[in-house]
Amino acid sequence: MLQRAAYTAFERIVHTALEYDVDFMLISGDIYDDDSRSVAANSFFVEQMERLKEKNIPVFIIYGNHDPISENIELFKLPDNVEVFDAEVPETFEVADKRGKTARIIGQSYRIPGETRKMHLNYSFPNDGVLNIGMLHTSLSTSANIHVPCSLGELKGISGIHYWALGHIHKPQIIHKSHPVIAFPGIPQGRDMGEQGLRGFFLVEAQHPDTPGVYFIPTSPIIWIEKEVSIESSHGLEDIDNIEELILTAGNELKESPLPLPHSSLEPKGFGFTPDGYIVRWVITGRGTIHERVIEGKEEEIAAHLEQVLRENMDMNKPFVWTESVRINTRSPMPDMDDLIEKDEIIRILNDICSQMEREPELREKALSLLGNIWQRPTPEGSIPLDAVPLGEEKFRYLLELAQNMAVECILKERERIENSQDLF
Repeated sequence: MLQRAAYTAFERIVHTALEYDVDFMLISGDIYDDDSRSVAANSFFVEQMERLKEKNIPVFIIYGNHDPISENIELFKLPDNVEVFDAEVPETFEVADKRGKTARIIGQSYRIPGETRKMHLNYSFPNDGVLNIGMLHTSLSTSANIHVPCSLGELKGISGIHYWALGHIHKPQIIHKSHPVIAFPGIPQGRDMGEQGLRGFFLVEAQHPDTPGVYFIPTSPIIWIEKEVSIESSHGLEDIDNIEELILTAGNELKESPLPLPHSSLEPKGFGFTPDGYIVRWVITGRGTIHERVIEGKEEEIAAHLEQVLRENMDMNKPFVWTESVRINTRSPMPDMDDLIEKDEIIRILNDICSQMEREPELREKALSLLGNIWQRPTPEGSIPLDAVPLGEEKFRYLLELAQNMAVECILKERERIENSQDLF
């Protein structure tokens, strides 16, 4: 089912295009992965393009870093409703809808996988009331000199474009909501745990060029998801059987309460969307006495046992729930912090430092500088790369509390180790 999922998802895109009688389809690169241009995949893609041709729906394609023109060998001839943009210079196509209104589409394909040209700076349109669409395969980041480095400000600053149809980022997201709309539709089917959640495409309706409506339509028959199960959510956990019951209950809840559709979503015409199943990574978290009595030191062994048991016992009826893996991240219960702070000078000093770090900008800056480049504080719009993790106030306080608790645990465990070693003599 997983091997077929990407084909099913793309069939759903074409099916929806036909049901909604769209005026054209845009594909902003990476139709194939580098190593997946099989005869079967290429033949399937051509067949889907033929379905659109039968209904006079043109398709406009730019090639990206996984299928650049220099390495792009079509095993089958594409039908004549498909237009592929050149790699040397931007090209512009005009297309009329069924009411006679015209749209312009500009784009440029990758010449090589590591494309460094800022090709979008050569895009230009007259601003004459016609819907103007720019297609670009980009990481939307200036931090790396590949994948058409650019900023949100650059795209917003190119005059005349009403909608940017972007490719490369696999997560669906609308980066800018109006004047112009800038959107990544993501990929139609996730392939691993790095591509969690509902996947699909954007259906765009433009009654007026300045106010295009963007609707997410789900297509992914299989959904990858990481699901947290806390040992703190249930009292009286005594053994591994109890943990199995916790996860089985969470699996049943997932089947009965599927993931909600994102805001501005549409149920596709012609097929009601229900996923075939979920591939789940279970993460067992929280603090409890079961950690020190049963789990500690046996995490890998218990995880392997749970994986086997869950795969054997999860209901595989549609939608199925399949266990990808089990990760154990539990801890012993924390002692009462107020009591420790009152009685223990070292922990009182540690608590004072953490409190200062929340209040004093200089200490906070020092802490932030040690967190690593993946964490970036929100700054003016568009300055955070899409592969970074925004570090707001709530996240900073969470990390600070986590660090404080880990430090307290280390202090207490080391003291216990020293006391036990002294008892031996």
